[in-house]
Amino acid sequence: MFFAFIVSAVLAMIIFAAFNAYPKVKAVQTVDNSVICPIEASKNPRVTDVVISEFGKSAILSVYNFDFLNWRDVINNAGSMYFTEGGKDSLMKQIAQSQTVGTIVQNNLTMRTTATDVPQIENRDLHAAEPSWTVRVPITTQFFLGDKQPKETHRFIATVTIVEHPRSYLNYNGIAVKTITLTPAR
Repeated sequence: MFFAFIVSAVLAMIIFAAFNAYPKVKAVQTVDNSVICPIEASKNPRVTDVVISEFGKSAILSVYNFDFLNWRDVINNAGSMYFTEGGKDSLMKQIAQSQTVGTIVQNNLTMRTTATDVPQIENRDLHAAEPSWTVRVPITTQFFLGDKQPKETHRFIATVTIVEHPRSYLNYNGIAVKTITLTPAR
C-alpha cells in the first residue's frame, strides 16, 4: 500500500513537471499594437479577389447607411475601419461638398444603401509602388421619411480604389479604401 502511494506521488510529480515544461503561448508586446511580421496584401493568400471585392462593398455600405441622428458616428467608424487616412479625409470632403448630409439632417431622413449586384474587380495594379485594386459596386440608395416606401431612390455605380495598408486590429487584411467615386447608373 505504501509502495502504491509512492508510485502515484512520483507519477503526479512527473505529470506536474511535464506540464510546467510544456511550451506556453508567449505574447510579444508592441508599441503601436501593430503586427510583428507584416505581410503584403498582394502576397497574402488569404486576401483573394473575393475578399477584396467584398471589402469594397462593405466599405460602401458602411459609409452610405445612416440617418439624421447617427450620421457622424457612422461615417467616422466606417472611415476608421475601412479607409486610409487620406481616403478618410477625401471622404469627409466629398460628403461635405455633396450637401447630402445637410439635406438628410434638415429633413429628418434615413439613407439606406444596398448592393444591387455582385461587386467586380475592374482593375489590378500589383506592380506599382502602391499596389491597388479598383472595384465596381452597383448600389441603390434610398431616402426614407418614416414610411415603408422610400421618398427617393437613386442608382449608382460606386468605384472603389483599394490599396495595401498596414494591418491593424480593425483591418486585419492589410487593405484599405483610398477613394470612392459615385457615378449615376444608366
